[in-house]
Amino acid sequence: MKLKLIAVAAFSTLISLAPYGPALAETAYPQSQASYLAALDSYRTSQQAFQTAKQKYLDYKTLTSQTSAISAGKSYLTSCINLVVSYLDILMEKTRASSVLSSSEKDYITDYYVKDRAYFNRSLQSISTLTTIEELEAISTDLNTHLTTETLPEIPLIRNIIAISDYRRFLEDLQSSLKNVTILFNNQDFLGTPTHDLINTWLAETNDKILSSSNLLNAATTEVRNIREGNGGPDVPHRLDKSNETLRTLQVSLIDNANSLLEILARLING
Repeated sequence: MKLKLIAVAAFSTLISLAPYGPALAETAYPQSQASYLAALDSYRTSQQAFQTAKQKYLDYKTLTSQTSAISAGKSYLTSCINLVVSYLDILMEKTRASSVLSSSEKDYITDYYVKDRAYFNRSLQSISTLTTIEELEAISTDLNTHLTTETLPEIPLIRNIIAISDYRRFLEDLQSSLKNVTILFNNQDFLGTPTHDLINTWLAETNDKILSSSNLLNAATTEVRNIREGNGGPDVPHRLDKSNETLRTLQVSLIDNANSLLEILARLING
């Protein structure tokens, strides 16, 4: 029996470690989050059950152990697909709800989602009707190939597209907040006081930080767009890693900007 644990193990690690974008802890999508966590639990359980059933079949080669191995294999492959689909559903839910993603970005994600969902639906139908070890191995091989060549390379790109749209909205909110805080500052009677000079310096520094964040966002946006459009070279994994690093830096930068604005606002309120 050649059936092996397939690439969904790498997939589950990939999405569990996602540091940005559609985080699974987001309360805006509690039903999708619950579905994902249930699928992850089912995947882990069926993975272990399949390992046990497979080993018994290899040890005894009886008809009973073969039937059990096929049944466990079907459950395992089904749980693999359900785990991947549950995460795709989260990405798609965020895509539909986004007011920042461009129409071309939404079309790109939607087209991929529809195509991948159709593939997984066909696979589930095939799994439900298989009756032999050979059929189980054939579907496993096909699913493994699809995950490693289609799903796993595409998910980080889509996640980055969505993350960039979230950060773009956050940055716009920070820029608006800085403008409002500056107006509030200018309406205060601090002119010529040490407090005026201090807050004026803080506002200038925060403005510079926000400009730096904007530059990081533009760099990440350009790189991800080039990857999506097939421009800039073939080394996509390395380029995605580079955009990941930029997004992590941007995340820290945006949080720092927000804290700076809160500190300035607190000083204004307290005089």
